[in-house]
Amino acid sequence: MNNQPIVATKWSDWTIDRERNIILVLLGGQGFDDSEIPAFGVLVIGGEQIPITYRHGGTGNSLKGIRKWYDIEQVNTPQKIDELYTTNELKNLIVEAFAQDAYGVDNDRPILEVNVTFGNRTRGE
Repeated sequence: MNNQPIVATKWSDWTIDRERNIILVLLGGQGFDDSEIPAFGVLVIGGEQIPITYRHGGTGNSLKGIRKWYDIEQVNTPQKIDELYTTNELKNLIVEAFAQDAYGVDNDRPILEVNVTFGNRTRGE
């Protein structure tokens, strides 16, 4: 991320936890099963930026409800984060952030389930 500040625009999705000083900013990209280009995001913990690439999708509709999924393909953690958090603790923060973003973005549609995995999907699945 080249030490450049992350600026949310009207096209960005973001989620914030002020008490823990954690922000998730979804920056865009594609990220669908049939696309070559993943989606990109940054998890910011105490000012440390953690770039994330992921795929996403869902099933259902706004009448019956939606089941959303995210598959995290790559997480690049700075050394400071590696020293502060175990792998499982960091995964739990990522799952929580993506789940909160899903419920917040689609609050006008019933979200039945949000599933976040780490490199578990096969493209086209």
